[in-house]
Amino acid sequence: MIETARVFQKETGAVTGECFQYFLYINLNYSKDFDEKLVNSRVDILRIYQNGDISTVINTLESCYPDALSNCDELLYELRQEQLIDMIAGGDIAGSVSFARDHLSPLAQGNSSIRKKVEQVMSLLLFDNPNDSPLSDMLTGIQNRKRTARLLNDRILLIQQGSTNSKLITIFNQAEAYQDKVLLDHPLKSLKVLNFQN
Repeated sequence: MIETARVFQKETGAVTGECFQYFLYINLNYSKDFDEKLVNSRVDILRIYQNGDISTVINTLESCYPDALSNCDELLYELRQEQLIDMIAGGDIAGSVSFARDHLSPLAQGNSSIRKKVEQVMSLLLFDNPNDSPLSDMLTGIQNRKRTARLLNDRILLIQQGSTNSKLITIFNQAEAYQDKVLLDHPLKSLKVLNFQN
């Protein structure tokens, strides 16, 4: 951290004390409560999700974070929907209907948004070959999988640390705010400006 503060001070021309004060703040506030096991747990669950083993994701979530899915119908629906779509893509019509009745129907009761999504997915069963249906993009569902991965990641972060922002994002945001302060206090003609948004 000290070396990072020195480099920052050299590149920005900021007053040395301000740089060290900021970087010590970052170090003291984020390194002490960094829990590698929590990060690894989240990464492991996301890796399982990326490998398409939704049942294991759900079981691991319920094991590691018992309340993860109890108050998050949207995430549970998205995970169950992926299971259903995999069954439909595999041609398991009877299993798909049974799965939808047992796992998705309870989520759709009283939730018109989820009910519409269930109806849309179930309409894939109307086609002899779901790949030929107007909804065939649901079978590959890259956008939906990205969205579900984001929901999954955010839910785990919320449970682990009370915020959907990772500590790294929080640090970046604080670094940008400090950089803005330094630029206001010490206008420089040539400065490497950090841009964490891109």
